[in-house]
Amino acid sequence: IAQPALTKTLTSSCFEQKVSGSVTVNSSRIDLVYNGEELLVGLYFNRASIPPNAYIAQAYIQFTSSIANDLKDVTVRLWTEKSTQSIPFSNSSFSLSSRSLSTTYVDWSIKDWINENTATIAQQSIDLSPIIQEAVSQTYWSSRSPLVFIISRSPFDKTLNYRQAKSSSLETVLKVIYTGGDPDPSDSPTPSFSPTPSQTPTRTPTSSQSSSQS
Repeated sequence: IAQPALTKTLTSSCFEQKVSGSVTVNSSRIDLVYNGEELLVGLYFNRASIPPNAYIAQAYIQFTSSIANDLKDVTVRLWTEKSTQSIPFSNSSFSLSSRSLSTTYVDWSIKDWINENTATIAQQSIDLSPIIQEAVSQTYWSSRSPLVFIISRSPFDKTLNYRQAKSSSLETVLKVIYTGGDPDPSDSPTPSFSPTPSQTPTRTPTSSQSSSQS
């Protein structure tokens, strides 16, 4: 019997790293991937709730445009972090670029965002299932593992074009459709053991005999 596909919707926190290594935490907007200089963008989704070795049928990030932008296309590259226990980003220098990246990546060519404050198919990323599949197939992945994306300009993009999206957690949403998956040990209840009450030994009374001499 085929299992029905399950959909997970997750909200993110976002971070940007400049060429100098300085990191902006929870910026008011997401600059994809330029703002006066090239940027590295990180999106942190806490507790993915996807079981180990699930089959990822489809996945994408839905952005919301911050400003209208009719510049030419910009192509960005997305990875997941190669970790099952990703720690949250911090404002420490190079806290994005110091992370190990997935072997697999995807390139997304972003078309015009002609309207501001919109979340349509134009602001929807390319299918991310290949890089998420690699993440959930890692040894020791669990449904409690965070899912982290690192975004940079694709090396095939020689422009300085960019897009700006809203950074609110409710306006940057990851949607994942998956089936199957292995049992997750982290969700198994910890067995509890009730100690067997110890029995207090009972004493058999002994009768003492007293001898009296007459």
